[in-house]
Amino acid sequence: MASRWRGKPSFPFHADFEVDGTEAGSRVVVAYDPALLEARGVEEYARYFESALADVAS
Repeated sequence: MASRWRGKPSFPFHADFEVDGTEAGSRVVVAYDPALLEARGVEEYARYFESALADVAS
């Protein structure tokens, strides 16, 4: 599953996922405001989120 990072959204933090999407296949998408959150914490959350999704799918 691929992950994509975006910065400077209009909200502090957002995580979403796509399964077999037409554009990018399966992926986790995380957007966050770097002025409010540290990238390290966001990356850790994304890893846990991706791992949980993989566990549910198997």
